Amino acid sequence: EKEYKEAQEEFKKALSLASQEEKEPTTPQEKPVTKPSKAREYTIDYEDVLYISVWQDKELSQEVSVQPDGRISFPLAGEIPVLGLTTTQVKEEVIKRLKDYIKDPVVSVSLKGMGGRKVILLGEVPKQGVFQLTGRQTVLELVALAGGFTKDAVLSSVIVMRGGLQNPKGMRLNLTHAIDKSDFSQNIILEKRICQNAPFYVL
Repeated sequence: EKEYKEAQEEFKKALSLASQEEKEPTTPQEKPVTKPSKAREYTIDYEDVLYISVWQDKELSQEVSVQPDGRISFPLAGEIPVLGLTTTQVKEEVIKRLKDYIKDPVVSVSLKGMGGRKVILLGEVPKQGVFQLTGRQTVLELVALAGGFTKDAVLSSVIVMRGGLQNPKGMRLNLTHAIDKSDFSQNIILEKRICQNAPFYVL
């Protein structure tokens, strides 16, 4: 129960990171001398699910899925090409199209789920974020794409979650023996059945 709650919090952080707007300082004096690196804002892909909310209009607010042609369909706004856009760019496009019907529309767009074979990798790795899986990759192969484990990683307690926030299902992996090549049974293959509904890894 505790590990699920911890993983849920990490997942919320990941979705927030994926859909947040990066705000630049408005004046040169406000800009820091050095700026820490930030993860690149997530770009929308096929089969992703977005939640578009229009303030004070519950009938318009709804979830939409990215169609095979890279578009979404939204009331009054029509068909909108969103493939490769950020949620910020989608919001701006929806606002522009709704202005013909609603005075000063207030719109928010958030990522609710990711399609395809994508995972969110969090925790003790140098490069956290969203990864696209290719072929039959294992957990350790995914970690390798992120630069390997940091010195603070607990290899005996790698948590794998799937099912999203509504119905999380998880397992705890012990990769200690997989690292020393004495037992690979815990280094599971990330098959499609595991990679649905934005699974993620807390290391």
